Amino acid sequence: MFARDLTGERFGMLTVIGVTNQRKNRCYVWECLCDCGKTTYFTTNVLNSGKTKSCECYQYNAIDITGERFGKLVVIGKSDKKTGKRNKPLWECKCDCGNTAYVTSSSLRRGMTKSCGCINKTRQFVDLTGLRVGRLTVLKLSDTKLGKSIAWDCLCDCGNMTKVRMGCLKKGTTKSCGCWGREKNARDLKAYHERNHVENTFIPALGGLLRANNISGTTGVAFREATNKWTASIGFQRKTYRLGTFREKEDAIAARKEAEKKLHGNFLEWYKETYG
Repeated sequence: MFARDLTGERFGMLTVIGVTNQRKNRCYVWECLCDCGKTTYFTTNVLNSGKTKSCECYQYNAIDITGERFGKLVVIGKSDKKTGKRNKPLWECKCDCGNTAYVTSSSLRRGMTKSCGCINKTRQFVDLTGLRVGRLTVLKLSDTKLGKSIAWDCLCDCGNMTKVRMGCLKKGTTKSCGCWGREKNARDLKAYHERNHVENTFIPALGGLLRANNISGTTGVAFREATNKWTASIGFQRKTYRLGTFREKEDAIAARKEAEKKLHGNFLEWYKETYG
């Protein structure tokens, strides 16, 4: 049995009629009568939370906003139009520009809609002709859009033509046709190789990263099904050294580790002393 009988209690515009046989998330479901005359159902937790005060009529219908101003919109009255899965009523509004707009009361009260759309259109379009952004020079408004965004035809210093969204030009997030990024990646890759290639040796490779198909658990140690034996090898300064064939995997691993000490170990000590 429930801990407290909510029958007759008031929660906002709701009056609890009684408990039902339904359960939701292990909670009792109560039948409630809203002041607007509609019957609705809520769990004990929802009622006690205080977040629900009506059958949604309070949110959508109770507040009459006729005559109120929201940005450039003045509410004329509630229309017969509805929107969304919950059939929210739309309010007819007159915009200062002369257009009529239909908006939900929540969008108006929260400041989400302040015009028929003319504010956004005014903000969106700015003549950027001649603007320099990085390597780009804006030539003219493009005949086509990029998605839903206004685009501009731009000439890159490298000679390529490209289309760029207005927002990207304003924020400066796009500064070339892509050539700047490619050049930077090439420079970074070159610097990476110069920093990590010493004496014909790629330093990170000496860390012994395992390949995906390695079953021995040790770099350079592999099983050959043809001979039913384990082989060990090691690479250094663009040369591969065969360390032998072994019946036991542990022997192949030991041979590999010994070679690492002799070849890689001495080299890494020299590298650290020379390059820090």
